[in-house]
Amino acid sequence: MRDRWLYSFIFFIFLVNGSLLFAQNDKTKDSLLAIALKDKPDSNSVIAIKTLQRIFFNAGLYDSAFNYAHLAIAVTKNINDRDGLAKAYYNLGSIYTNLYHYDSAVYYTRLAEKEALERKDSFLLVHCYSNFSIQYRYQNDYETSLDYAIKGAKIAERSSDSAIIKIIPKLYWDIGAGLKAQKQFLKTIEYDKKALKITNYPDEQRYRVLLLLEIGDAYLKLNQLTEAGAHISMAVAENELLNNIVIAIQTFNTQGIYFQKLGKSKLALEAFLKAYHLCDSAKDDNLKSDVANNIALNYLNQKQYSNAQHFAEEANVLSIRQKQFRRAANSFDALKAIAAAQENYQQALQYANQFKNYSDSTINEETHKQMVSLEKKYETEKKEKEIADLTLANTAKELQVVKRNRLLVGGGLAALSLMIILALLVRNSKQKQLLARKETTLHQEQIEFLKKQQQVVSLQSMVNGQETERSRIAKDLHDGLGGLFSTIKMYLSTLQYEQETLQQNALFAKSYHLIDTASEEVRRIAHNMMPEGLMKLGLLHALEDMCSNISAAKQLQVKLQSYGMEQRMNASTEIMLYRIVQELLTNIIKHAQATQAIVQFNREEDRLTVTVEDNGRGFNLKESDDKKHKGLETIKSRVNYLNGQISIDSETEVGTTVLMEFLINEDPEIF
Repeated sequence: MRDRWLYSFIFFIFLVNGSLLFAQNDKTKDSLLAIALKDKPDSNSVIAIKTLQRIFFNAGLYDSAFNYAHLAIAVTKNINDRDGLAKAYYNLGSIYTNLYHYDSAVYYTRLAEKEALERKDSFLLVHCYSNFSIQYRYQNDYETSLDYAIKGAKIAERSSDSAIIKIIPKLYWDIGAGLKAQKQFLKTIEYDKKALKITNYPDEQRYRVLLLLEIGDAYLKLNQLTEAGAHISMAVAENELLNNIVIAIQTFNTQGIYFQKLGKSKLALEAFLKAYHLCDSAKDDNLKSDVANNIALNYLNQKQYSNAQHFAEEANVLSIRQKQFRRAANSFDALKAIAAAQENYQQALQYANQFKNYSDSTINEETHKQMVSLEKKYETEKKEKEIADLTLANTAKELQVVKRNRLLVGGGLAALSLMIILALLVRNSKQKQLLARKETTLHQEQIEFLKKQQQVVSLQSMVNGQETERSRIAKDLHDGLGGLFSTIKMYLSTLQYEQETLQQNALFAKSYHLIDTASEEVRRIAHNMMPEGLMKLGLLHALEDMCSNISAAKQLQVKLQSYGMEQRMNASTEIMLYRIVQELLTNIIKHAQATQAIVQFNREEDRLTVTVEDNGRGFNLKESDDKKHKGLETIKSRVNYLNGQISIDSETEVGTTVLMEFLINEDPEIF
């Protein structure tokens, strides 16, 4: 009875929203709903629910499809349909992907993958790998995305199951998209054209439009406008046969870019505005930010600065709200061009600085926040210096007043007795000593202030230099060597299946294994230098990853414990804490000969306590071995940078405990 009320409630929501207007016809719609929401659900109910879900999904109405996906999970659990539940997990993961909720998308796809592996369901497994490829590509992890697409393609190409073979066009599209993200446009076109040659598979018409758009966009990147126009025109024609609002947005947006390249601004604007209004219907702010920026650039070319300003500002607000920093950079670039065209060079300079800050994705965004934080600290120090200068000036005025009073008193009492004169001299002497002490104290305070100011500048240079260099090297390794290794792996994999004799060649197998190992090593090094988990998911996620990687080597088992760490901290603070723990664990591995270590984070309101313990051989803190304690000095400098305190307790053959305390006087960073 409770389930019936649940289904009825969801049905009521769908009717209120008017979502069912996109169903095939009233009779079919009523039949499906009657089966889906009957008192005792069965396998037919699951089929009806998934049919309705597919109707909304193909129409690009992901919010309505999302509701039916959750209903499918509830019903399959209720009737104990394990196979139906696995597919329901996969469907919900796909919908979350299109709603840009990537954590939830990966979570539900993992559940589907687990069921597929346990049940040896290759059909579902290949679909999961395709989903993973899309999810990681949307998160700019192109190497992982390409790996999953190739893994799925291998399974499909080996299979004799016709249902699995029909998935190959989708997998080739995934591979093409991954290659295009790595700017390998010719290989993108090659894979997408291979996919276009395959026919008679599910959603063929939808994927044909996507493939044609991707090929057209790749030709645009290569500046081959004739080929681009031919494929984009075919995509526009075939899009008219679809009822998918999201693909329609992509189609008109790509068509607008093509017209813009040809210099046909009016036709481009018409296409962009079609896409823009469809974004409102689809409630898709992610695509809307991209389209709005294209409209702004179009109006700029036509010197309609007011309209250009309006759409550029809208694109900027939407992209920043969704943490789409590359698109935010594009919008700032457009705003800069608009301001410059209007000869507002001061505003253009401000937008140029914002473009620079946002231009390199999340890494530059983190660096930007560090710069802002250090700038605030510098402003605080500058205010303190102004106060100190004012205090010194007031003291100097007081000294002048005292000297003047001393002369007046001395002149007025010239006629008094010698004892009174001596008493005044003693009094004046004491005043001089007091003033001298004040001047000495103020001078020392001024020296200490200058030292602190110099330390802030040094630490600022160190942080900017270290983190910028780490980010640059990590990006070069990931995008350069990582992409190169992925391409080599793909070529070798293709060669292996084109020439079957190579599968028996031991030297080829060993070479493939070495390349795979080298690829993993490059990814590991890049991850250690600037872990993506730290930038995207926060400090605890990055530390869990670090501890897991260290423990996997079986030399040292590291446990991470945390309390009160639900909210994130400032980006520069998280990076500094990550580097401190990383340095401590590195010291334990190198010197402690420990088998176990514990990392604890305990936050209560604005107070953070970090403890790192190990059961190693310990050391003598009073030893004068500079090389041995160089790492500790680095850690202490980072703790001082965060205005924290550190204490180290080490006992020979027992172990070492490092305790750090910090006051976190900042708002949590929201991602």
